[in-house]
Amino acid sequence: MGRKSHFRITGGIFKGRLLNVPKDRATRPMQGSLRETLFNVLRPELSDASVLDLFSGTGSIGLEALSRGAATVTFFERHKPALGVLRKNIALLGVEAQTAVFSIDLLRISAFPHTPHSPHDIIFIDPPFAFQDPGSEQDLAPLVELLVGGGHVNEDATLVHQLRRKQDPLEEIGRFRLNKEKQQGSVRLAFYRYS
Repeated sequence: MGRKSHFRITGGIFKGRLLNVPKDRATRPMQGSLRETLFNVLRPELSDASVLDLFSGTGSIGLEALSRGAATVTFFERHKPALGVLRKNIALLGVEAQTAVFSIDLLRISAFPHTPHSPHDIIFIDPPFAFQDPGSEQDLAPLVELLVGGGHVNEDATLVHQLRRKQDPLEEIGRFRLNKEKQQGSVRLAFYRYS
């Protein structure tokens, strides 16, 4: 079976719109059914939210958030094939004014850069699976601390961390405490609240 070249927005004003996927296999857009689960949990806090999509790939999560009522999304993606597709997907939906795109290595920064839509209400963290081998999740804490310390996070913010199903989420990531979990297929979503 061949690799899919598109994914579909599952809800909101862009529901049904097809967006692009890179030809390489390094980028894996979140499956539509999992995005449905994710946004069912986030629905009460999504309206007019400022969203931060870290390790964003094709933008499937952030663009779905815009479709479902978020005001702005700031994307961070370093992988060049995914970055090119992300920019094309933003243009396809005509949401350039509501988005910002950064191409930096988030795991090597000493300060989080200024973003035009900061502070953020919802933060998605979906690092590459190779980074998420059991025991390595602690490496996310310094990045989250840079976000909080730099004033990039609202005090009632939600952080969502995508993991493999076999991984146990941390009880805390920086100033965020685990609130709930959802599992589907081989993936686990951990939802944290700022504390």
